[in-house]
Amino acid sequence: MQTTSILRKCLAVGIILLFIGTAIIPSSGQNIEKQSLPTFTGKTKYVNCNNTQGPWDGTLEHPFQAIQDGINASLDGDIVFVFSGNYSQVIDVNRSIEVLGEERGSTIINGRVTLAKNGAKISGFTILNSAVYNSAVHAERKYCIIENNIIVSRFYWGIDNTQALSFLYVANNTVSFAGGEGMYIWGTFNIIRNNKIQNVSGDGILIDSNSRLNSVEYNNVSDCVYGIYVGSQFNRIVRNNLYHNHYIGIYCQDTRNIIKENNFIKNTLNADFSINLVLNFFGTRNIWRGNYWDDNKGHKIYPIKGHWYTWVGWPYGDEIVLPWVNFDWHPAQEPYDIPGMS
Repeated sequence: MQTTSILRKCLAVGIILLFIGTAIIPSSGQNIEKQSLPTFTGKTKYVNCNNTQGPWDGTLEHPFQAIQDGINASLDGDIVFVFSGNYSQVIDVNRSIEVLGEERGSTIINGRVTLAKNGAKISGFTILNSAVYNSAVHAERKYCIIENNIIVSRFYWGIDNTQALSFLYVANNTVSFAGGEGMYIWGTFNIIRNNKIQNVSGDGILIDSNSRLNSVEYNNVSDCVYGIYVGSQFNRIVRNNLYHNHYIGIYCQDTRNIIKENNFIKNTLNADFSINLVLNFFGTRNIWRGNYWDDNKGHKIYPIKGHWYTWVGWPYGDEIVLPWVNFDWHPAQEPYDIPGMS
């Protein structure tokens, strides 16, 4: 228990240092590194759906048949190793453990996964959720890790977390065919890194309002309505491929975000923004820096069109919209070589 607490503290410190470093290091010298993540060094429990006759004690010789049985038999810091197979189960990871699939293409969960304890991790699965559940993977505690999964959500969200949670790490996942958002992210100090989000009916990645200091980096987002929707301030959107999104590549509904060194390619509209005139009276803005825009014809400055808005007779009056423009002062002339670029 003490070891797990120390690991969680190390994760929190690592993520905070990442954002502090972003603030003090010049943009030309930034090198985004994956922060130190907790490791799981306890005992290993085994699960194999083909062990239909028993006995079931979680050993390699007598693995549990159900994933939840392996979780319930574990202690914080343990690993539940799941052999390839089909598991039609609703999973509640209520320990600070790692639930690890043998191979993500052949270890299949038909149901929802909930990360219900600080420091819980799910990795190495194909997760197919039915229309019964709002999301395929739901994190409701801090310091959780969702890594190296294939997620197909047949109802609403692929991945989401409970409002105002922090320190979620989502990396190396493929999310597709969500009925709403591929990823719906709340809270602060969350890292969304190196994921592939495609063919969802809503936003590829949505950063909700009042969700600050999140980092969205090295993701490939394509064939969504909005590629990335940023509804809050002080977030970093860095080195993403935004390709062939049906409405807008990125939309910023607030200010003070950094949008840097992304590829905007074949989106219906590459970028848009809106600024609340009352809340941002002193002219705060987003920072657009060094992005590649496929509709930029060699110009050294790229304009991003958006608008200010306010109301007359607040809160029930008419909305007034004023066209406005931001600039990427140093747009890239060639696309960045970001892994997974179409």
